[in-house]
Amino acid sequence: MLVNDWSMFGAIWESCSPSLRHIDLSCCLFLLYQPAHFISRRAGPVQLQSLRLWFWGIFVHPEDVYPWALYPFDLSHLTALSIRNDLGYPWDNVSLETIQFLDLDFKADRPGIEISSFPNLSIFRVTIDASTLPIVLETLSAIPTSRHIRMIGISISSDYDPHEVDCVQLDSTLANLSLLHPITVEVEVNSGSNCQSEFFPELNLRNMLRFVERSNSDTTAEGWWRNLIDTL
Repeated sequence: MLVNDWSMFGAIWESCSPSLRHIDLSCCLFLLYQPAHFISRRAGPVQLQSLRLWFWGIFVHPEDVYPWALYPFDLSHLTALSIRNDLGYPWDNVSLETIQFLDLDFKADRPGIEISSFPNLSIFRVTIDASTLPIVLETLSAIPTSRHIRMIGISISSDYDPHEVDCVQLDSTLANLSLLHPITVEVEVNSGSNCQSEFFPELNLRNMLRFVERSNSDTTAEGWWRNLIDTL
């Protein structure tokens, strides 16, 4: 969807059903400077269970976009959240305590996140490329002892074919997390990638690795997200 006027969000959300529970919102934002407008409120907010955001564009700032894009939604009981955009994260709008499934696409010029802020997180999935590998490693190594986390997903960006040394770094970091029980680490690579399951010897040895070769028709995690929503 191409958005070139703030009011487009209102026109869409005012007509949506109050029983809506899942939103997958992908927008190209082409917003030249526009004066701030009053954001109307629905009589009753729409309580979401899952939210997937993918924004890209120019002339936008998070403090402008998120209030307009999310204004009718109650995110206080959100279970699943996926954010794949250049605008940062709408943490002010989300209750972190309820998030069980988190999917993020880090940016090299933005800080990582504190996994300890998500006390009930069960599945954490992150997309990596050459520029974000250091911040991903830092974030993963800081995962606290948890009885809830049962799976960590590493999705290799479609334009990134990691060297063996990069995989070994991930392998060592993930295999040595201080968790209360064994977890599954799912590594998702592009079809035909040079990355091999043998590049993760410690995870293999501990029987923690699930190695998935992604089809060329699903390079944006849509298959993973659809499968997750079907379980909610």
